[in-house]
Amino acid sequence: TQTITANVNTKIIFGTEYFDTNSNYDTATGRFTPTVAGYYQFNAQAYFSANSASYATIELLKNGTKLAGSATGTQTYVAAGPSISSVIYLNGSTDYVEAYAASGMSGTINVTSSSTFSGAMIRSA
Repeated sequence: TQTITANVNTKIIFGTEYFDTNSNYDTATGRFTPTVAGYYQFNAQAYFSANSASYATIELLKNGTKLAGSATGTQTYVAAGPSISSVIYLNGSTDYVEAYAASGMSGTINVTSSSTFSGAMIRSA
């Protein structure tokens, strides 16, 4: 669970890895940095808990620049949060991908431990 500030796009750090065959994801920085150039499939979903109705978004950023975004409508308690899926080319040395989320809810806004992030090579360069 990660607490975020209302209306602030915040990097989500996924602290638990289920598997990472090439050590591409850093649980300290929240960055996926592959060592092989190619096309990667990314999927992310953010689940929020808060006390008021508002929007919720999730975005994928490559090297700090937004590539794709997704938003949900107004919800009181976001049980099924916004999700995103995208194919992104990464050069295998300096390119990285991160997931960011935001919500306009008031009170304490938590991105819950049900949130997910995945990246997998689908084709080498």
